[in-house]
Amino acid sequence: MGRYINTGNAGFQRARRSEYVDKSQLISVVNSTIDTEKSYSCVSRSRRFGKSMAAAMLAAYYDHSCDSRSLFADLEIANDPSFEQHLNRYPVIYLDITGFTTRYHDDNTSILSYNNENSLACVLSIAYYYAKNDYVMHRERLRVGEQRSGMLASGKGFADIVLIPRKNTDSPAIILELKVNKDADSAIDQIHRKQYPTKVAEYADRLLLVGINYDRETKQHTCRIEK
Repeated sequence: MGRYINTGNAGFQRARRSEYVDKSQLISVVNSTIDTEKSYSCVSRSRRFGKSMAAAMLAAYYDHSCDSRSLFADLEIANDPSFEQHLNRYPVIYLDITGFTTRYHDDNTSILSYNNENSLACVLSIAYYYAKNDYVMHRERLRVGEQRSGMLASGKGFADIVLIPRKNTDSPAIILELKVNKDADSAIDQIHRKQYPTKVAEYADRLLLVGINYDRETKQHTCRIEK
């Protein structure tokens, strides 16, 4: 169980020991919204543009469980009239969603013995969270030609995983067949033999067939991808 309440200022300390560009005036903006109708702030930036660092800075400034005065003494915010008013005065809940995803992966895949295809499918389902902006996932176990609750069935049997690209993306559709203690070629052969691609015929010009096999003895994965 992680600690998410009053996590202190260690994260911002690490940032200050690195090459840090002063963006502390963000604190002044947030301070100006406290106890107003605009008190909910969303700090949105492009990927790799310092959202985590900004969150660590805000947590260090507001967290009442630590003394962060020295961390901000040489930054622009120290000259702001609101600096003293809100410095280390509040309880803070700090949630790093990236950390949650990593922990979810570690906690769940650690109990999988990879003793069947479903175990491998669980791992791939977790990986799917990183691609959900581009794909809709359909899991196995629907009958031939059957569509239920928006799910997808394929060919003459069951496709382990089918990834359908979302609208307005150029990503290919993907059919994944998973094996344990067999080989990736047999997974691809099954996709063809059971005609799984027939249910995604509209993506025929941008369709990937993926066969993955896990060998319990060597603990190695093999993969074959076919266009």
